[in-house]
Amino acid sequence: MRIGLVGGIFGRETALRRSVWYTPETILFDGLRRLGHETVAISHYEPLRMKEFDVVHVHHLSFGAVRAGCSISAIPLVFTVHSTSRKETWVREQALRLVFERADAVVALSATELAADEVAYNLTSAIARVIFNGIDADMYRFASKPARDTSRPWSILCVAHLTPMKGHETLLRAVARLPFDVELRLVYHGETLLTELQRVAIELGIGARVKFLGPKNPNELRDLYQHSDLFVLSSSFGEALPSVITEAMMCGTPVVATDVGGVREQLGSDGIVVPPRDADALAAGIRRSIEDHPAWIGRAEQISRSARDRFSIDTMLQRHLELYREVIERGTCRRRSIAGLPVSLAVAAATRLVCSLRGNPHLRKVRA
Repeated sequence: MRIGLVGGIFGRETALRRSVWYTPETILFDGLRRLGHETVAISHYEPLRMKEFDVVHVHHLSFGAVRAGCSISAIPLVFTVHSTSRKETWVREQALRLVFERADAVVALSATELAADEVAYNLTSAIARVIFNGIDADMYRFASKPARDTSRPWSILCVAHLTPMKGHETLLRAVARLPFDVELRLVYHGETLLTELQRVAIELGIGARVKFLGPKNPNELRDLYQHSDLFVLSSSFGEALPSVITEAMMCGTPVVATDVGGVREQLGSDGIVVPPRDADALAAGIRRSIEDHPAWIGRAEQISRSARDRFSIDTMLQRHLELYREVIERGTCRRRSIAGLPVSLAVAAATRLVCSLRGNPHLRKVRA
């Protein structure tokens, strides 16, 4: 099978690629090639020659998604948006609606995400599937935690970009409310809010207890998961199925996360879920996890095993291949079935949208 993968990480600058080793697109790319499929990685900013492939799968909303959606090629288009952020700007909403309406198949990362998109967008003739992101269970492997040294602070880890979506200020305010001696370690790519968050931590009186660690490679990150007492993700909005939660679960680290996107579905009963943008609720969730720490550690190996089963790379690959075969065998290109839409109008609409997207910095960030 000849597969074109358009992804946000492909073609990015060398400095970013040094610090971002794995994304859902790169895991899918490497896995498909390992299984013997002719797979090409394409940047959103490269020319997209759909006729060279049996199927084209676009990840994230950016230039490549709009170009693929407006193509008059009969090659099937599969789309994964990797975000539950909707209607943030008029441009984003129109572009997203266009790509959803022209896609032959849509992949959602959770049932929650798919249900919302089926209500909000025209997916009636698209093949829609829920496929969880696959995580390398050999890298993020379970490690038994030794008896805790009660003389040291509770170690809380958060792995997330320093952007408003990730809710770091809520996390800092929650930590400041805790009645425990806590050390918060932040791992991140990009420093959009670094100075502001450092200021907030100092104002809250916890500056010495917050460690801004910056980016870590997978081996370093695994060690941080394994040696942390608790993993917290405080996202305010926009998450689909955060890979960092699965990584923490696989390593056997208790998780507290906010109820955004598919997080509740992802964690089930294997973690604590609290409302987003609520520092008191987040502090209460962290306190519950700390107070029940022996019980969570007692379940850690079972939680790790469940995560490995549910979020395996092999399952992710097989489900994508099944979808690709189904959309190819169906033999009808949904984008060409829109009655009364002249090619010239489609090309004009694509040109206007791409020009609008070019000036929208938010949509460039979606590619990261």
